[in-house]
Amino acid sequence: MVYRRIIFVLVMVFYTLGIAVAQDAETEPHVIPLYYDLTASIDNNFDLDTLLAEVNTRLTEFALVVVPDPTPQGYLWTQSGITLFSSRDEDGEIQFVLEANNPTLDRLSPVLESRHDVSTSTVETLADILFALALYHHDSVDAAQRAFEALIASDEPNQFHYYLGYLALLEDDYPAALAHFDTTFTDFHAERVRVASSAAWALWQMGATDAAFERINTALDGAVTVSNEVVLMRSRAYLFALMLDYDAALMDIDAAIALAETHDFSRVTRAGLYTNRAELVFLIYEWDRVEENLDMALELDPTYAPAYFQRGVLFYTMARREDAIADFEMYLVLTPDGIYNEQATEYIESIEIELEALGG
Repeated sequence: MVYRRIIFVLVMVFYTLGIAVAQDAETEPHVIPLYYDLTASIDNNFDLDTLLAEVNTRLTEFALVVVPDPTPQGYLWTQSGITLFSSRDEDGEIQFVLEANNPTLDRLSPVLESRHDVSTSTVETLADILFALALYHHDSVDAAQRAFEALIASDEPNQFHYYLGYLALLEDDYPAALAHFDTTFTDFHAERVRVASSAAWALWQMGATDAAFERINTALDGAVTVSNEVVLMRSRAYLFALMLDYDAALMDIDAAIALAETHDFSRVTRAGLYTNRAELVFLIYEWDRVEENLDMALELDPTYAPAYFQRGVLFYTMARREDAIADFEMYLVLTPDGIYNEQATEYIESIEIELEALGG
């Protein structure tokens, strides 16, 4: 009887400790980086700390916290988080410009670009936008939808439809997503390339394959810059790949790269395109060509983190374990908040276990 009581007490102690640990884990907030450059608003006595204190108080119930980071490593758009910049318009008025990514969407398809600029000139609205973007970034779909809908009711409505469209994609509500994208397409012609790609992806998910390609082709016909053409051909290449038409996919990405080379696009842009081609060639199992394209990407830009991650995957597939670890580690160095950080860490851990088992 005594032994049973001792066992019972021990079980209750461990159970209580387990609950305490679980509660601590549950209440530990998820950190969302805020990359910022507020140089233009310095003389306006803008107080970022006060703004974040207000926003983070509202985020407490979601176990989220936004933490400022003025000096991100690598390219800003390869990081995962929120960006905030200040600028001045022609009248000298301060404008705050924000955007956020959603890692789930970024990993879902290269066709989707989950970032979109939104702007405001008032600190009150800035707090509301930052709150909504933090929820969006962390997949808090219902709360983010309510936050953006409240902004639509009180501010310039159409600039928020892009994010509502992506939130609909996260719920697999493709008709709703398309409706939001079409609203953005109508009122924001400067965003037509990005919106056309997103809308095409939603149409493809709805089984409207012809309409998806028509959306891209129509945007291509109306493209006003070579840059627009390159982005749209890249998006169409991935759509062809979804249709398992790899020849057509490679023709489009080859044409996009040729245009970028001819018009001397930036090295980082070309590095991205070579990485895209490597991803597509990977689908037809031509490892040497994949490596060749990723090597070219890193020759163009040795700090282009996505190429390191993709080459790490390639090396792992080829059983080149030490090379894979080196590339995954470089990816983590270049993008401390990258969208593939979890996967890169898992690869490293898995490879280390394999090497230990092999005695290497």
